[in-house]
Amino acid sequence: MVHSPKSCRPLRKTQSASRCGAGSAAEENQRTAQYAANDFLKSSFLPVIGSQYSQLAKRKHVEKSFFISLENLSALYHFTPLPESCSVYPHNIWLAFSHAEREIKKQSVDTELAIISTDHAILATYRQFAVGQILYYIPIRPLYELTEDPERKQQADLLLSVYAYLFKVAQLPLYTQEHSYLYYQYEMIFDWQSTDEDLQPEDWQHFNQQFQHLGMAGMLMQQQLADPPHLVEFENRLTGFECRCETDHKIKKLAQGFFDLYTDYPSVSIFDFIYSGFDCPKEKERIDGRHYLSFIWDLDGDIASDLLSLVNTDLQEYTIMDNPVALQLFDKEQKWVSMSLDYPERFFSLLDDLSDILKLL
Repeated sequence: MVHSPKSCRPLRKTQSASRCGAGSAAEENQRTAQYAANDFLKSSFLPVIGSQYSQLAKRKHVEKSFFISLENLSALYHFTPLPESCSVYPHNIWLAFSHAEREIKKQSVDTELAIISTDHAILATYRQFAVGQILYYIPIRPLYELTEDPERKQQADLLLSVYAYLFKVAQLPLYTQEHSYLYYQYEMIFDWQSTDEDLQPEDWQHFNQQFQHLGMAGMLMQQQLADPPHLVEFENRLTGFECRCETDHKIKKLAQGFFDLYTDYPSVSIFDFIYSGFDCPKEKERIDGRHYLSFIWDLDGDIASDLLSLVNTDLQEYTIMDNPVALQLFDKEQKWVSMSLDYPERFFSLLDDLSDILKLL
């Protein structure tokens, strides 16, 4: 039987980890594009560790590459590294790594140290952007309904450019794409409802109509977002946008933020910062970016409630999450610290703003 609407308000749960580099606690404001479930990711995340040294093979190659990268690291961070002769292999790597890690932490508490390659043991520093217990699901329905209203064409066109950027450049998956995580979740809901012997005919008819509509509307929007003019005309739509009300001002400010991000990083996707398996690589069952970043049809109603409950049930089985990471390798000399999280910080902040604006449409 179709579930009655649940209390599935998309919200940000209080999280202990602040946004990386922000230095402030997470907000508790409810966000339309976010959903934090009760048991989602209770387990703490394990940090990337460099203690893979016990499994490193090819001693000569390992020691040589490790201590060369250690020299490059120490030169940039201005500390005296432990020498290769500090102990026998592989204990010397463990000692030198631990010492370097402490020295790095003295200078930057949010910078982590890791051994990237077990073949050559290259040291790397990295910083993570803590996504937290949030699903960034961007609803398609508000934009779809906006495009159906001729009197709001100006708003629709500008937001189409924003959504096109998210779809084509940032590469957020759409629930109508067969490779997407939410496509599978929607299909599971349909299969369950279609085989529910207790479901009344009128309930099935209502559900099926809703499901067919979200599928067809989603395919239409997918074709729209893939249409090149929406990105090509982004700047023209932005400069020509006339603000007639407070909502218009907010839409224009949001679009400007996304356009600036697009201008600064014209070919960068948020998934360029998400390395699957970087954190605890032995753990195969993990939450990756395509689990928590996606377009969804809607965040309200029976189907959305069932979908979000299904997602929560699935994701609470995982203990490891792939967060966006800024990485700097030390296989060669580095002239300056280069681990910028500027793109993910701006990207997720803009998604928060987008979720607020969608409430106003």
